[in-house]
Amino acid sequence: MLALSTACACHAQNVIDLELAGPSAPVVVGQTINIQMRARRVPTDNFVGMSFVAIDSVLAWDPSKLTLLGTTQTGAVPLLASYFPAPNVDTTGINEAAVPQDGTALHYAIANFGAPVQVSTTGVLVTTFRFRVKAPFQQGALVDLLPELTVNQRADTAVYDGTVPGLDVLGSRIPALITQRPGDLDGSGIVDGNDLGIMLSGWGSSTSNDVDGDGTIDGNDLGILLASWGSSSLD
Repeated sequence: MLALSTACACHAQNVIDLELAGPSAPVVVGQTINIQMRARRVPTDNFVGMSFVAIDSVLAWDPSKLTLLGTTQTGAVPLLASYFPAPNVDTTGINEAAVPQDGTALHYAIANFGAPVQVSTTGVLVTTFRFRVKAPFQQGALVDLLPELTVNQRADTAVYDGTVPGLDVLGSRIPALITQRPGDLDGSGIVDGNDLGIMLSGWGSSTSNDVDGDGTIDGNDLGILLASWGSSSLD
């Protein structure tokens, strides 16, 4: 009698893309922002890659620009659990805190028992990561999904199929790009005299109001602020 394995180490021809989507408008320092993780099915004729039972995601961001606050399931598909495994149970060693702060995090999304999450071609919301904008940045900030990361043990970003146990049907990983209005130092949403006063009060120093990130508040930072004068984060 043949023993049938319940797991498959191969990858499916059909895939489910994972996409991170952030605010469409520029953000300001101190703002709390949502980064949605959405699963989207790539149209195929096969019977796999249409649902998932679990998603392992390895999240990455620049901790000098963004602070991870946690997650919310508002508007998301029903799940049994959506969480960052605590450091004492995270054998990978990625999560150094209950809400990781070092720029990488391991997150698990687990479907209800016997009820795989159906994934449409337009996408479903799996979970929302919440961040606070920590400091000014000129070039934008990425929140990304790493294909894999090894600290103590290797962890992979994976989408486990709802039909074939253990089959990873992950397709593309799409990061979120967050942009900021350079010069809006007080987070008011507009670049004005208050921002100029903040910059001048720190002139020559290396505070978080260093707009171009070169380590010193100087004429280059002033030029960036003046170029954005009067502009709004909602423009």
